[in-house]
Amino acid sequence: MRLRILKVTGNSMHPTLESGAFVLVMGFAINAKRFGIHWQQSLKVGDIVAVHHSRYGDIIKRICQIEYDDKRTITGLYLVGDNPSQSVSTEQMGRVEVEQVIGKVVWWVNG
Repeated sequence: MRLRILKVTGNSMHPTLESGAFVLVMGFAINAKRFGIHWQQSLKVGDIVAVHHSRYGDIIKRICQIEYDDKRTITGLYLVGDNPSQSVSTEQMGRVEVEQVIGKVVWWVNG
């Protein structure tokens, strides 16, 4: 397990997370698949996660949809910002691979 503190920039997650807020992210090694279903089971729709997106860099968003394979292992996530007018849309972000997940936001402090 690895803990990281990240700083929120922008208003895409407002009012939940303000620009300048600090979040505590609980994650594991970059290759989440090798940790198997134990870590993945902790992810659910509505959770806030930090991910490394290939186009947008490190972003913090809310899970709005989860894709599973026939073994109930997570194969992909779809994310959304809490403030749609200030956020990249789910369609623009596209599907996020589980390997891109930095971790789950477990605590935050707004500025």
